[in-house]
Amino acid sequence: DRRNITPISNAKDGVDAQFQGEVIFFREEPAYGRKKRLLKIRLYDGTGTLDLVWFHYKRAAMGKLAKRGTKLLVYGKVRYFRGLPQIVHPDTEVVKTNGTVSASGEIIPVYPLVHGVPGKVLRQSIFQALTWARGMILDPLGKDVLSRLGMPGLWESFAGVHIPPKDIDYIELCKYRSPYHKRLIFDHFFLVILSVLKRKYDQGQVKGPNIEIADDLMGQFSNALPFRLTQDQIQAIIQIRQDMESGRPMKRLVQGDVGCGKTVVAAGAAYLTISSGYQVGLMAPTQILATQHYSFFSGLSCLGFNPVLVTGGLRPQERKKACEGIRDGTYNVVIGTHALIQESVEFKDLGLVIIDEQHRFGVRQRAVLEQKGNNPHVLVMTATPIPRTLAMAIYADLDISTIKMRPPGYKGVDTELIDQREKKKIYQIVKEAMLRGEQVMVICPVIEGSDELDLKNARDMYISLRKIYGSRFTVQMVHGEVPSQEKDAIMARFREGQIDLLVATSVVEVGIHAPGATTMVIEHPERFGLAQLHQLRGRVGRGEKRGRCILVLSDSISLEARERLEILASTQDGFEIAEKDLLLRGQGELNGLRQSGAGELDMEEVMAQPGLLLEAKRLAEQILSHDPYLEDPEHRLVKKMLVFHSDESILNNL
Repeated sequence: DRRNITPISNAKDGVDAQFQGEVIFFREEPAYGRKKRLLKIRLYDGTGTLDLVWFHYKRAAMGKLAKRGTKLLVYGKVRYFRGLPQIVHPDTEVVKTNGTVSASGEIIPVYPLVHGVPGKVLRQSIFQALTWARGMILDPLGKDVLSRLGMPGLWESFAGVHIPPKDIDYIELCKYRSPYHKRLIFDHFFLVILSVLKRKYDQGQVKGPNIEIADDLMGQFSNALPFRLTQDQIQAIIQIRQDMESGRPMKRLVQGDVGCGKTVVAAGAAYLTISSGYQVGLMAPTQILATQHYSFFSGLSCLGFNPVLVTGGLRPQERKKACEGIRDGTYNVVIGTHALIQESVEFKDLGLVIIDEQHRFGVRQRAVLEQKGNNPHVLVMTATPIPRTLAMAIYADLDISTIKMRPPGYKGVDTELIDQREKKKIYQIVKEAMLRGEQVMVICPVIEGSDELDLKNARDMYISLRKIYGSRFTVQMVHGEVPSQEKDAIMARFREGQIDLLVATSVVEVGIHAPGATTMVIEHPERFGLAQLHQLRGRVGRGEKRGRCILVLSDSISLEARERLEILASTQDGFEIAEKDLLLRGQGELNGLRQSGAGELDMEEVMAQPGLLLEAKRLAEQILSHDPYLEDPEHRLVKKMLVFHSDESILNNL
């Protein structure tokens, strides 16, 4: 923000600011710890002095700056060195004789560094491109729509984010909440939702697999289970049955809180499918979770399930055998990671696609798996709590079933906040749990320590806890850099109760089932999103005993972060947590939910701008309800943008 000039006497350490002063001193001097020399220029503005320092510079280029009496306008982050304020490699311009400067009174965009291209050159190039393109950018949204939405035009928005007007709110601009940012984000939301709804409309015109469901089929399924289904589970299975009998491909999302039993609902859908002679493909985000699903379906062989596991860790001979069995129909339930979408995996007759933890896969990965069958039914599962109104927009092509009731016997998890100064208390809680024969998990935000971040890391924590408890208990560590097969072996041992204390990162966040785990300690919980913390604590208390989750608070934790964590401690309802987080922060901090690629949504962006998402969905529905093939002249540009931004598999009927 170049609109204000700060007196040097008001320079604050760590704060970006703009100063104007006269050069009173300059010289080259040895740089501590470096072979090269540095250039130092000292400015004076009548209130104090400020040192400007360059470690990388060309003498010829700096000649016009390093002159006594030259007036300079400088901008950068202030750091105090030996009691004096200085800026290293400041943005610098010479004040002209008439007192003006090209950057004075403006907000200047900062772009990611491009090797070999100075920031000023990049800015000038972008400004020139905007000027050149002004008359060429056509707006797909008409004036009536823009007026109703209160949004600027497309070219105005492109120009506004690169060359903001002087009277703009700088804070809103930096948070991507200016009217110009909102328009561009709206366009992205609108195009993604329009393409998804268009696809839903097109698929509604085709026939799905012919699933014939006998009246007693669900009774047979329920009787084979070692527990009773909850009312929510029964309702979800009824909705799935109705979808499958409709003659059209089912597209349904089962959204449920941690421990509500979504996998059993998926098994019900799979049973309906294999009973009609079709195959089921189940894709999970991790090898650990895929293995867990394989064990679950293997335990239901009495229902006719004959599962196979396909992951990247298979040996060539194992993979060949699995692919042959899938191709000839020997295996009726095919479970795996993203390895399922590889060309070598060919189904005999795929009738149902199940996607576990949808947010871990992009829209296109899901589409690739669907294309391995002839318009198969699709069931998507997620344990990530999202307010229902947003879920209906994010998953616009899916009907939604929500499971809130947990199975009988679920004990739940008590969550408490404990200051790190009470480490002895925490160690005692961990020890007492293990003495009772229970298992403990300690979660760290990072694998290794670093100079930049003062965080508890998994490697050091593992070494420390092994010294404390290793003589009596089995201590192990797992994280994202552990090889897949070794990771699976460790988690299998933990599930079977052979490991007493597991140190881990968030790699254990999704779907890990260890009935003996009752206690979880989470270091630096403020580094995780609330939804992620809710998922993590759901890994304990899944057996006969109630769980306990301890959030360790560092001395530097902010008041806002503490308030957010108190929300987590106050309720076990993931949907309530998501709603409160949305109200408190203006967004739900859904770490780990980022999707990438054109034609997909960034969940963090979605939760930051929920109102825009809902507006985009309303407009997309309004357009398609009157013009499903986008043939009207007024929708010509919308159609062109849609084709340009989407891939052909999604828009094959446009």
